[in-house]
Amino acid sequence: MKYTFSGWDKPIEVVVADKDYEYVAEFTESPQSYEAVFDADGGVISGDSEVIYNKVEGLKMPVPVKTGYTFMGWRVVANDGRWTQTDLLTSSTYAGYWGNVSFKAEYVATEYTIKLEASDGSTPEYKYTIESTDKLPDLSNEGFVLVGWTVVSAEGNWIAGDNVAPDKLLTGMYGDVTLHPLGIAKLYK
Repeated sequence: MKYTFSGWDKPIEVVVADKDYEYVAEFTESPQSYEAVFDADGGVISGDSEVIYNKVEGLKMPVPVKTGYTFMGWRVVANDGRWTQTDLLTSSTYAGYWGNVSFKAEYVATEYTIKLEASDGSTPEYKYTIESTDKLPDLSNEGFVLVGWTVVSAEGNWIAGDNVAPDKLLTGMYGDVTLHPLGIAKLYK
């Protein structure tokens, strides 16, 4: 901590040589600056990823954005002050903390919904995340062969109006989507 001399506890009198005087110096804590470094772990931080803060005013925590994920908080990865490395930090500001510190963002994959307009009139729904390794379901039946899907409504990186393969892999995809099956009738001899 740094302290700045703010004065004496009482006014200074004219000094007389045959008398003892006692004065107490008073100090105030000066806000010392520290550096905070934020690693967005593949996400994007609006503003600077390295900031200067002090114990008095506190540290305002940025909120990063990572496509397909929900931000959960910051984890301390290195510090030389009062920060602890065990807690996931989720508040927007931390006052009273001091020391140089490095943080890493933590996320959880966001869950999205695939709504299918099945040929029988039903609309089954499936859940997935950007990390899913599943493929789109095969809704073929005895009289119908699924040859693809048309994207009816889309969010994220789906594109409305596109046609996608019947066995499209979901890895890397994100956003809610409604799909309509494209099929051909089976021919029988």
